[in-house]
Amino acid sequence: MSSYSSRLVREEGAELIRYRWYGCQGLDSKQPTYLERKTHHQAWTGCQSSKERVLLPYNHMRTILRGLPVSADLFSAKPEHLLNREVECARSIQDAVVSQKLSPSIGTSYWRCAFQDERDNYLRVTIDTGVRLTDARVRAGTCSGEGAVAGFDGGDRFASIPSGTGQGETGHLLPCAILEVKLKNDHGIPSWIHDLTDNASHKTLAQEVPKFSKFL
Repeated sequence: MSSYSSRLVREEGAELIRYRWYGCQGLDSKQPTYLERKTHHQAWTGCQSSKERVLLPYNHMRTILRGLPVSADLFSAKPEHLLNREVECARSIQDAVVSQKLSPSIGTSYWRCAFQDERDNYLRVTIDTGVRLTDARVRAGTCSGEGAVAGFDGGDRFASIPSGTGQGETGHLLPCAILEVKLKNDHGIPSWIHDLTDNASHKTLAQEVPKFSKFL
């Protein structure tokens, strides 16, 4: 829980590791899956918070999380310098997961609509609906099969992953949608965003929640 707690309070250098896929179907061995790590840096350090991720089939992602050797043949063909970067990133994430004996705490599923000007990426707006949070913790040996990831000590410590369909799923369904606005640093905030957050008549439509994360 120390990894989760440090990320929750945003300590310097706190990490959030997750694996993500797109689509409403359950996972199978060849499902493209992103293995991601976000590292938080506080303002006084002068460093920007970072996000790293690698793309690989689900069965290869399981290989990495189980602590087995990471080699270039787990990844799709690409220029050598990019491949080396992915291998290095995967090994670094693997080291954190194995050394700290990490396993999932929360599963998150949702439907997303994204909006972005095709001529410029300075502004990106996403709306997530049907956001469902599930308890992904499980005792060793209680979960197995596709949709579960084998633990590092021989047991299955990863819970079955929700499909995102909302059918037959447990957990907590958020009673609201999540509107997120991402801006490039060198651009000002559009006036309509100020109007949405500052205008009293709009408070019932949108409420600003600083530092909110649906992954914690």
